[in-house]
Amino acid sequence: MSDVQEPVRMHLRHLKLEGKSPVTIYHRERALARLAAALAPCPLAEATADMLYEWRAGLNVAGPTVAGYVSHVQGFYEWALSRSYVAANPAGRIPVPPVPRRLPHPISEEDLAAAMECASGRVRIWLIFAGWCGLRAKEIAGLRAENLCLRGEHPHVLVVLETTKGRIEHRIPVCPSAAAELAAARLPAIGLLFRRADGAPLRPWMVSKLCNEHLHDLGIASTLHDLRARFATRSYEVNHDIRSVQEMLGHARVETTVIYTYVGQAAQAAIVGAIPPVPGRRRVA
Repeated sequence: MSDVQEPVRMHLRHLKLEGKSPVTIYHRERALARLAAALAPCPLAEATADMLYEWRAGLNVAGPTVAGYVSHVQGFYEWALSRSYVAANPAGRIPVPPVPRRLPHPISEEDLAAAMECASGRVRIWLIFAGWCGLRAKEIAGLRAENLCLRGEHPHVLVVLETTKGRIEHRIPVCPSAAAELAAARLPAIGLLFRRADGAPLRPWMVSKLCNEHLHDLGIASTLHDLRARFATRSYEVNHDIRSVQEMLGHARVETTVIYTYVGQAAQAAIVGAIPPVPGRRRVA
């Protein structure tokens, strides 16, 4: 960017110093680059509320994407105001459509069984980590041998700060069947469990890509992330302890955990079935 966009460079530097993830910083940079292109030749620090309103009106993307773009822009201008790069926040009242809450889509047990039956090598292990431990692709890619304990009374996976999306370190119990297969997989005894063929660290997108290709080749529409939703849903069904599920998923807010837990129609039918029945119609003589 040109010198007139110096506030953007300083803002991205500030995010890095705050410890924001590279992914967050990348998306913030891209959002501000798109905004700068839309407002050119006007520098971002000189944009008015009317200009940003027209920029918002010209966005031809879905509601959740609009919300993401606007969030990045508002975050930048809030910071710019605090550093006196702008005299007022021009992005404070940009209208944003409500983001709808969609039902979670945990992979079905039938599809998961089919995927596990045909999976081999690392893909099968990754499916276990996602479907039976609830790990994200990022957490699978960054998992180290030191953080996987399969012996003792309580086998578990320790998800450390450096590998998790939410920056919340958490421990996930591993069920006996999963622990037995992971122990038999002869995973490395030290360091990263998974690497590329050239020895370089494995990227999260590659974990997702290979697992999703395996699922889709079988005609299964689910993705690797849907196995995480399956783990959350099955865990919640045991005793409806949403706080325990929250801790295992590493969510900062329980509201996020609710999005991952699917209450099936059978459970809902059982609830309404317990309601006293509709009284019969009184017969009139």
